[in-house]
Amino acid sequence: MAVSFDGVNKIITVTTDTEFQLVDIYADAKRWEDDAGNMQYHSPLDATVDLRFTLNYNWRFKPSGYSSGTTISVDGTLVTMGTNAKTTPATVGSQVTWNFDAPATAILVSVGSGLSTEEHDKLMALSEAGESPLYTDGSSVSIPL
Repeated sequence: MAVSFDGVNKIITVTTDTEFQLVDIYADAKRWEDDAGNMQYHSPLDATVDLRFTLNYNWRFKPSGYSSGTTISVDGTLVTMGTNAKTTPATVGSQVTWNFDAPATAILVSVGSGLSTEEHDKLMALSEAGESPLYTDGSSVSIPL
């Protein structure tokens, strides 16, 4: 992955690759910040525990060396401070398309039968014994518990 940081101009330059993970760029930013010469600059990115990233203090992504029409995909949830832009155009050359992909959020729902543990165990015992645990009178179903 080719990513570099310019603290003076607040630019994160990406080159070569067309697909990036924000978590990897964040890790690179933290390594860059650890260099004594870079501690004077604001941090380019912050992260929350659930891996949402904030582009800080008007830092922006900038492409370098891409052919015109290239799409650069950045995977992860990225927000900016205020109304700041996420990108800036290349100094010379190509026009690229940026694709910032926030991952889909999944919600897991656990559902049960509504039976108590005792009712469940009795129903399972009847089923395992080969007995039909269900009785019907034609209009309703009952379980002998």
